[in-house]
Amino acid sequence: KTEEVLAVTLDLTSDKERSRALEESQARLKASESRFRDVMKASSDAILLLEDRRFVDGNDAAARIYGRASWRDLVQCDPEDLSPPVQPDGRGSAAASEEMFRLAREQGFHRFEWIHRRANGEEFPAEVSLTAIVHEGQDRLYCVVRDITDRKRIEREMQRIRSAIEDFSDPVLLADKTGRATYV
Repeated sequence: KTEEVLAVTLDLTSDKERSRALEESQARLKASESRFRDVMKASSDAILLLEDRRFVDGNDAAARIYGRASWRDLVQCDPEDLSPPVQPDGRGSAAASEEMFRLAREQGFHRFEWIHRRANGEEFPAEVSLTAIVHEGQDRLYCVVRDITDRKRIEREMQRIRSAIEDFSDPVLLADKTGRATYV
C-alpha cells in the first residue's frame, strides 16, 4: 500500500507587497552602483574594465595616469598600446600581456609589475592587479594600475645608500633616536 501526498502552495503576497519589494530591490541596486561609481571615481589608481582585450569602462585616474583627456580615449587602445614594445625582461609586451591575462583568468587574480607608456611616450613603472570577474554576463578583467614611479626611485636611492655603506671600509653603526643599533 503506497501513500500519496498532495501539496498546494498559495501565494499570499499581494501585488502591492510584490511591487514594494521590487522597488526596494531596485533602490538597493542603484545605491550599490552609485557606491561603486563613487569609489571608482575617487581612486587615485587607474581602474579599467577589460572585455576581449578592449577597455569598456574606466575612471578619471586612468586618463590622468596615461596622459589622456578621458578614460574613453583608452577604448581605442589595446592594452599593449599602453606599454613599450618590449618589457625589461626582454619579452614583447603583447605576448607578455596575454600571459598576464591568462594567469588572472586561471587564478582569479594576478598582481605584477609592468612598464607602461603615457600618451606623450614617457614610460613609467606600475603595479597591476587583474581580477577575473563576470559582469553583465561577460567574462571581464577588473584592472587596477598604480603608478609606482616614486616607490621605484626611493628603492633605487636606498640601494645606492646601502651599497655605499657596504663598500665603506670603516665600521658603520646606525642607531635610532633611543640609541638602539638598527644597522651594523
